[in-house]
Amino acid sequence: MEFACNISVCRNAYVHALGAALLLGTLSMLFAEVFSGASRMWFLDVGAWILAFPLYLGHALFFLWIALNTGRIKVEQLYLFGVLFGLYESWITKVLWAGYLDQNGPGFGYVFGMAVPETLILVFFWHPFLAFMVPLLVYEVFSGKSLASHEKVLVKTRKRTLLLALFCVLTGAFIANGNGLNPGYVMFSLGGTLVVVLMLSGFARIRDVLSFNYAKKWFVLLFVYLLVLYVLSFFIIRPDKIPKALSPYLSVILLYALAGFLLYITPGTELKVTSLSTQHYSRLDVCIFCAMALCSALVFCFILRITVIPLLFFYLALCLIGPAVFLFVLYRIFAGRKTCVTRA
Repeated sequence: MEFACNISVCRNAYVHALGAALLLGTLSMLFAEVFSGASRMWFLDVGAWILAFPLYLGHALFFLWIALNTGRIKVEQLYLFGVLFGLYESWITKVLWAGYLDQNGPGFGYVFGMAVPETLILVFFWHPFLAFMVPLLVYEVFSGKSLASHEKVLVKTRKRTLLLALFCVLTGAFIANGNGLNPGYVMFSLGGTLVVVLMLSGFARIRDVLSFNYAKKWFVLLFVYLLVLYVLSFFIIRPDKIPKALSPYLSVILLYALAGFLLYITPGTELKVTSLSTQHYSRLDVCIFCAMALCSALVFCFILRITVIPLLFFYLALCLIGPAVFLFVLYRIFAGRKTCVTRA
């Protein structure tokens, strides 16, 4: 009887761990892919389940494991892990080298072999925030517990709420454009993903963010999976876009080295979990923000038929916001080191 109970407990633990991982992966897909309009009704697409979803889930779990194991879980450190995350757009999709899949080339040309707007947006803004940081923070909101270093970020303030609301409204242009200005596709794509998120959200109540600090064997499996994914995708996906010059590879390696160095020189912190209160964002707030993005996307389905100016404005704004955020993170890191040296 006791043996049977132990089996049941282990089975439940694995189910809860799987559910929590699926929730984190779905949140990453929601904010990175659905909000960009890149994945239209992905949950019904076999290709998305084979490539896109495992890719986002694998990267999120991989970098989160490193962050938890090294204690590098401050917001600016998570941002740098997100930069590393975003560099898959070079080796796998070739977007950083050749532009988006539906375009003939990069938006504004190349610098050192890198597509300019794609790199500025995807590496320095979209993936750090939408593919990694926001999914993690939303997971913490769903769990009702957060790492102590994230607690202040999740406090509801008027300024923060207005910025998030503005971003959700502007993101509606991307969602509408990616769904072919079809209101039905928009509702099904975004609404369907939200349904999946809410169905899985209960697992966050059972397993907080520290539960992603898996045993080392699971991390090794993740590493092997990502290594195989990178190697196969490099030769299979858009093989005609593989750079023949050396500069694109050197530029990507330099970005890896820069982000890695910045993570190395920033110290880790103690992993401490705190409970969220009514002063923090809640599950209802997340749903409201997503509803705002949905309503905005439906409106943009009609606006973009008349003019694409809002879409271009947001796209160009992100080209500036991305590097500005990166420079701000640099400032925070080196200002923090200077303070530590002064105190010492």
